[in-house]
Amino acid sequence: MPETNGSKPVFAIAAAVSALLLIGMLFGASLWVLSAIVAGILLAINYFLARTWSTKTFATRQGADAEVKIGSQIPISLSITNHSKIPVLWMLVEDLLPRQAAGNLRPFVEVVGQRLQVVLLWGGETRHLNYDLICKRRGYIQVGPTVLETGDLMGLYRRYRVTNKPQY
Repeated sequence: MPETNGSKPVFAIAAAVSALLLIGMLFGASLWVLSAIVAGILLAINYFLARTWSTKTFATRQGADAEVKIGSQIPISLSITNHSKIPVLWMLVEDLLPRQAAGNLRPFVEVVGQRLQVVLLWGGETRHLNYDLICKRRGYIQVGPTVLETGDLMGLYRRYRVTNKPQY
């Protein structure tokens, strides 16, 4: 069983599967052996899916490198593409903005639309996440990076990746 970040849960699960297998073999309980084999196969499939989903999905951003005036509206388009043939059943996509930019009493920008979304991507599919930024004050505003987070269906393996360099 391969290790992941935070390998203690993986070690505990592998130890539990091994214990089930050992108990079943020692006492001749074929049901315990079968359950250990099924659990091991399920864990291996979940690990493979989480790893594939996180490494084969990429994001690109268009529209953030601009010099604009106060009150201007900048359209941002984020494209998320699954480059594998295996569908990604869930992926949390977030285009980050600094906390000071949109969250304080006098925000730098106003966000129109969603910059955070959970998507399902079929093999080879591209989804688009579109939103607009309205500039409220002077200064440089960092848009990005983009965070892609996914994991297996049982919640055992969580993976995230930071893509797209920040743009200003």
